Amino acid sequence: MPLDGEAPTVPAPTKLALNGDASVKEPAPVNFALLDGTLDLDAFGQRTAIGKRYLKVTIRADCKDTRGGGCYVGGDTFRLVVDGQPIAPEKLDPVAEAVTSQGSRDFTAAFLVSANTTNCQLEVGEVGKETARLPIEVKDNKS
Repeated sequence: MPLDGEAPTVPAPTKLALNGDASVKEPAPVNFALLDGTLDLDAFGQRTAIGKRYLKVTIRADCKDTRGGGCYVGGDTFRLVVDGQPIAPEKLDPVAEAVTSQGSRDFTAAFLVSANTTNCQLEVGEVGKETARLPIEVKDNKS
């Protein structure tokens, strides 16, 4: 921070207009719905490096299992695909959860992306099993 002159502006968190849902059937049937999203310098008490942003998304996982086994949802369930490359979440809250049959749980994932990222996809489902993708359009407020 400069000692004289104007203080540099820090971009405010940008709310993203997200919607959409996707389902996977294996290893257990789960429907994932995008609830909320922001682009921010901070996530879970951590600040990004210069030129980076945290893309934070809140996802609801609805377990559609009818056999009573429930559905496991954890860090390997969510990936952000940017320029064809999958990125694991830097942070996930909760870290992992056994969602009860016919129950639901909200998860918040923070992905570290370039400040220039404009389009990406949230890939849901277990790696190596059935997956689905939800598009995310990123519009940072450059003011």
